[in-house]
Amino acid sequence: NRPDLIDANTKRPGRFSLRIPFLPPSAEERAAIFTAMLNKYPEIKCGIKNFVPFAKKLEDYTGADIESIVLEFAWRHAQEADRAAITARDLEWAIGDYIPQRQGRDKLDQMVWAAIKECSSREMLPDDWADTIKRIHGREAAERTDASAVIDALTVMASKADPSG
Repeated sequence: NRPDLIDANTKRPGRFSLRIPFLPPSAEERAAIFTAMLNKYPEIKCGIKNFVPFAKKLEDYTGADIESIVLEFAWRHAQEADRAAITARDLEWAIGDYIPQRQGRDKLDQMVWAAIKECSSREMLPDDWADTIKRIHGREAAERTDASAVIDALTVMASKADPSG
């Protein structure tokens, strides 16, 4: 998920047949991650059935962030309160207390930009990839509406954003 850290010689044509982007999960995917975490750890009980409202509060959080929120914060908070299951109150507290381990929005945008730029096929990109580019790079890309124009904008922006060329 960090193609910018891979040696350029390794990324030469012919080395990899596909370059798959790994982007932050959508709200629906984040909700599914909550469910998967609880299925993975059956000893953790939870009375919450719909995680979408919580997932919407965690834009740009990763699966690892959500796992930490569930395991290290919400479950511990429930246990300290002598509750046998995680409640909405425990999860709200955990979301408010947890601090993601990254260097801010700029670093995340840089990682998303690298994933999109390095992808080998537009079919592997999420449906909203053009919107993601527009959000990251603002008006210059937002003024372009069709996919080929966005690809052109990607190329121009990449040359501006990447000091190595």
